[in-house]
Amino acid sequence: MIRDRGNIKWSTMMLPEHRQLLQELEHSQDEQECPEPSEDKWEELQLVIGEAIETRKEVTLKYFANKRFHRLTGQIQKYDPIGRLFSIVSREGTIERVSFAAIIDAAME
Repeated sequence: MIRDRGNIKWSTMMLPEHRQLLQELEHSQDEQECPEPSEDKWEELQLVIGEAIETRKEVTLKYFANKRFHRLTGQIQKYDPIGRLFSIVSREGTIERVSFAAIIDAAME
């Protein structure tokens, strides 16, 4: 009588090194290039961010960090002109720091 083991005989043996390499491959495929905004876009970003600072309204920023796009919604607390960093209080209450050069898009809430 033949005893079939089903999927067990076809399952692969995965070592931790194999899993790590597969995860690195998956992450490297998600990496993207940073787009360079045009001069018109820079002016629009400055206007929106300036208005958000003056009126203390929430702003949604789309920025590029760690080879990925990120989105952050919150209120701009302060701007560091030397380091060109914004300190933003997010909706969750955490303080995030975003470089001005990394910002791709900004929209008022």
